[in-house]
Amino acid sequence: MKLKLKLPLILLVLVFLYSCETEEIQEQSSTIESIKKKDSDIYKKDPNVRAEIDLENRMQWISYMTAQTLLRDDDARQQFENEVVNSGTYNAFHIKALLKENVQNASFKNEFRDVFYLYYNEEDLCDTGGRPRGGPTPPSPIGGIPPGTIPPSPFELYIDSILHDDCFEFYLPNGYNPLVAVGGGSGGQIVLKSTAHPLNDDAHNDGYYHNGSYCYNASEISINNNTFGIIIMVRPLRVTIGNCTYDDYSVNNFEDFLD
Repeated sequence: MKLKLKLPLILLVLVFLYSCETEEIQEQSSTIESIKKKDSDIYKKDPNVRAEIDLENRMQWISYMTAQTLLRDDDARQQFENEVVNSGTYNAFHIKALLKENVQNASFKNEFRDVFYLYYNEEDLCDTGGRPRGGPTPPSPIGGIPPGTIPPSPFELYIDSILHDDCFEFYLPNGYNPLVAVGGGSGGQIVLKSTAHPLNDDAHNDGYYHNGSYCYNASEISINNNTFGIIIMVRPLRVTIGNCTYDDYSVNNFEDFLD
């Protein structure tokens, strides 16, 4: 008799617990969606917030594609390493060193172009979703394209924009030691991390862990001063004239992040 009473009671308790858990998951999902909607609304309504988010996303994509470029091509990796060495103890250099027009050594730029088109055309079959928002988007030509002229390629428009509309530099807070990169992955795979300046005084930012496996997978991580290994960061390079003063940002010194 007691056994007969206990069985319905146990089933009732299990149903109750399941209902509570389901309700909690639904509440969490609803909260996340509300936060996303709120952030999206702020993004749409506030031009200053929109500009800041877009600039950071722009830098995230440059660092992300740089990491992918280094994983995919030995010559590009060697050229990047040479630029880090040339920078001395500063561990920072302008992105023009690798991407400017008529660059003397085009190993990095050529592979960077191939990586750009993988994401621009959504052709990365190994993409697992661990990547910045949207994609590397080139601007439209100003004033259109004159009749009879060859239109610039999407990559040419993109490179021209990131080199002249803003001033960006690579910074490697932990330096660049290829032995560390190779030893950081299982089975001797190359491991790199990429991120961008958060454009505020936070001591951390979202970043990406790039695994040099067959598919060059990447997953989203958080990066701060305690993050080990090779970190490729893109940050604004502030100058006193032109369009690179970045006066709209409250950051006193962009070099303080991950310093």
